[in-house]
Amino acid sequence: MELSWGNLRISILYYIDYNSGYPGYFVDTLFGSNRINCNSKSIGISSAVYISSLLHFESKKILKHLEFTANLKAGVGFIQFENRSYLAFQKNPDNGAYSKRINATSTNFNGKMELALGYRTKGSFFSVVGAKIGYQTIKTNQLDFYSSGELEYYTNPNFKKLSLDFSGIYYGIYVKIGKS
Repeated sequence: MELSWGNLRISILYYIDYNSGYPGYFVDTLFGSNRINCNSKSIGISSAVYISSLLHFESKKILKHLEFTANLKAGVGFIQFENRSYLAFQKNPDNGAYSKRINATSTNFNGKMELALGYRTKGSFFSVVGAKIGYQTIKTNQLDFYSSGELEYYTNPNFKKLSLDFSGIYYGIYVKIGKS
């Protein structure tokens, strides 16, 4: 059994020189911010094949402290997507300022395949320290927007058909805590 979670946050600030094009109307700078939050939680099962045991690393003097594993993980993910936008004029913030918030959810399948190579330590706190590399697939279904009436501000009809794809290669270091 495995539980995991993740958080992606993107913030964008921008400035646009604005001229209405009509005589007598103001010329101003439009400033704004856009923040996207994406939170993911998943639950699933995992399986590990200890290749080091199959190849009898423990009987070889040089390799006896190495742990080489192949892991396969599969589960169900729950994603929450939030997009917050704020726009205002610099000289006249009350003239046309607005703030919008769009929320969406999705449930999806996710999976991982990875190879890990670790070193078994003799300490009692960290039992293995190592590195891993793998491929993950996390693709959402079409997001279900649940904020009422807010999508009318977006003229692009494809925005309503948004899906997210976080699939790709990943790598990192890991530690196992506890005595082995």
